[in-house]
Amino acid sequence: MFQRLKSIKYGEIECMIKYPFNDPTEEVFESWKKDFFKLKEVKSFDVYLTGGFAEKLSNNNIKTYDVDIVLTGCNDNKKIEKLIYEGTKLGIEKY
Repeated sequence: MFQRLKSIKYGEIECMIKYPFNDPTEEVFESWKKDFFKLKEVKSFDVYLTGGFAEKLSNNNIKTYDVDIVLTGCNDNKKIEKLIYEGTKLGIEKY
């Protein structure tokens, strides 16, 4: 299957992506995670991996299309919004 560029908008995030999306792999997740944890706002939160991708790490037969995280420990809406924006943008544009 060939990939083509597609314009998408997710809230305030707007970018061009290769479409269709690639399913997440452990290698891509580890790269995304390194970039995500470099964001200064992350220091205010506990970050948990959850959902189908977390299960896929222990059972490669599980099919999943995204990675879900939970942020806890801080109720600063500006920091939450920044992390959601930057994390999503990293995943869409870079990975």
